[in-house]
Amino acid sequence: PANPIQCPFEEAYAFSYSDGLFHQCPDRSSSLKPCVRGTRVQLQFRHCSRFAQFNDQDLQLQCLGTWKEGSDFYLYGRFTNADDMLDSYRCFKYEHFGPDLFVSMSADATCRGLRSAKDGPLVISGEKDPYGWLQASCALPQWLQALPSWRTLAGDEVHQLEDGSKSLLVQERSRHGRLTTHSKLRCVDVINTAVTEHTAQLVSFSTHECSSSYECVTLRRFHDNAIFMHLGASHDANDEDICSEHGTGDSTDDLTAMTSMMSDDRARLLV
Repeated sequence: PANPIQCPFEEAYAFSYSDGLFHQCPDRSSSLKPCVRGTRVQLQFRHCSRFAQFNDQDLQLQCLGTWKEGSDFYLYGRFTNADDMLDSYRCFKYEHFGPDLFVSMSADATCRGLRSAKDGPLVISGEKDPYGWLQASCALPQWLQALPSWRTLAGDEVHQLEDGSKSLLVQERSRHGRLTTHSKLRCVDVINTAVTEHTAQLVSFSTHECSSSYECVTLRRFHDNAIFMHLGASHDANDEDICSEHGTGDSTDDLTAMTSMMSDDRARLLV
């Protein structure tokens, strides 16, 4: 199989879908959202009895290739969680028009039947969803910014500051040493920068693989190069009480201990 490429959809869209002819699901309650690696997108088709194949289906599309023919843009990919591997490959025509997105999808692994981005066996008509893919809008604590990279005690995860120290990119390390991105935490609201002198609490718009939600994050500095990070429960919205039951991170559930990538003194975390 071909190596995955970056998908041409970098934002979230709310969409409706139809067969381009007679059957339509006009309610824009379905969604297209990027996954954390950028080589996949999540397509969430909401209930529509006219399309049994896609009714309430959550599909992950892995992007394998893009090209242009004349004024038409093409995408080729496969649904990685499809039941039938042989039926998982699809061809797409797509068009960005301001905040709108139009995508037509083939009925099989060929590109037959794609007359335009608005005319094909399945047609998606989407509009940008500003709340579906939030960008980081607040800074992480200064004492966290002092060191750009952190690792777990076991060395199986690396947390790296991104977006001008407004986000944490979480990568898993394989037994062969290869790093694979699986999560990104974007600061969107600072609850308290000094719950104590060495503790900060914030709301993160977090993407884990292809699932995005809001989380309360508590960061506690144990030493200049040693921290604890506590993640609260996932929420669909940034509610006012999102951190109310979270406390300041005293629970050991979802607690991650990390040390700076510049330090080998891991014992300081265990004092």
